[in-house]
Amino acid sequence: MSDQLPKKRGKRGRPPKLPEKKLKSESESKDSQALPNLSIKQEKISDKPKHQSELIDIYNNIRAAFINSGVSQQSQLLIRRIASNLSSTGEFSSQPLLRILNEVLQELTLNELEVVSWAIVLDRYNWRENSLPVQNLLLNIAFAIKTQLNEDTGPYKAYLATKSSSYMDEFNSWVESIKPLMNINAKDINNKFKELSKLVGVPGDEKIHDYNYYVDEILQISPPYTQDAKDESLLPVKKEDVSGHRKASDFDFESSTNNEHTILPKVEVMPTNFLKDWGADSKEGFSMQAPNIPHTK
Repeated sequence: MSDQLPKKRGKRGRPPKLPEKKLKSESESKDSQALPNLSIKQEKISDKPKHQSELIDIYNNIRAAFINSGVSQQSQLLIRRIASNLSSTGEFSSQPLLRILNEVLQELTLNELEVVSWAIVLDRYNWRENSLPVQNLLLNIAFAIKTQLNEDTGPYKAYLATKSSSYMDEFNSWVESIKPLMNINAKDINNKFKELSKLVGVPGDEKIHDYNYYVDEILQISPPYTQDAKDESLLPVKKEDVSGHRKASDFDFESSTNNEHTILPKVEVMPTNFLKDWGADSKEGFSMQAPNIPHTK
């Protein structure tokens, strides 16, 4: 035996444990990767300004739909009332107010609420301090109402810019002067709506009203009259039509001066060979007899 002790084996060390990584679920990994990119993409889309021509196309579609549906009867009544109120002030006696108001209404596709708000500001406006042409002023006030009651007015701004490249700059500086007039609450709108909704009556007789706007709307919605191409009175007479049995629709009724009604048969178009063919089918031939014409008293 040797005095030499066996060497102790070194303690075999284990590799240090690495900290366990918490595995993310598939949904969490997708959210952490996809959401930032998605939100950025959406932000770019929403903030991307539309091209001017695209805004004009949107405006044209909005206006075409508005014109095709027609101005409502309520809006027509409101516009007539506004024109009547403005004419009574004496400031616009020589202006075609009704035509101008209708043009602005169709240009900006105003609804009833916007028309009533428009009327409120027009009543509050000091016309003696006005330096703009009447048509420009009415358009400016209507557009101020449009921008106040709507979020997206880009298509309308693009359209107005086609009329004048400097319109928006001039409008933005002008609208500051009427901001105090734009404070409109629900009571103001309700009172003005009730005032403008009254029918236009004849002075001294409240039972007689002007129904012209009803007629205008009926003419707009009524289809054009077309006569039916098949008119039975113009068709050739068939053999069974002369059997002697006539319907009530085969007679014309005319009244005479002595209030007596005479029933007369219709004069119908007969083919030239009708008598020849009809006589050939009869063994005894035929004889011309005067028709019995009944008289009613």
